Amino acid sequence: MPYKIEKRGDKYLTINKETKKVKGTHDTYEKALAQMRLLYGVEHGMKVRKK
Repeated sequence: MPYKIEKRGDKYLTINKETKKVKGTHDTYEKALAQMRLLYGVEHGMKVRKK
C-alpha cells in the first residue's frame, strides 16, 4: 500500500494513500519518515524486533 507524509498544523501525519487512514502522528518529519519506512518494510516481509 502506498503511504504519504502530510503536514497538518505543526504535526506530520503518515497516511495510507488508498484508504486515507492516518497511520501515525509525529512531531518531526524524520519520525514520520521512519514510520513510513517501517510500514513499507513490514509489507515486504521485514520482521520487527523490539529494542
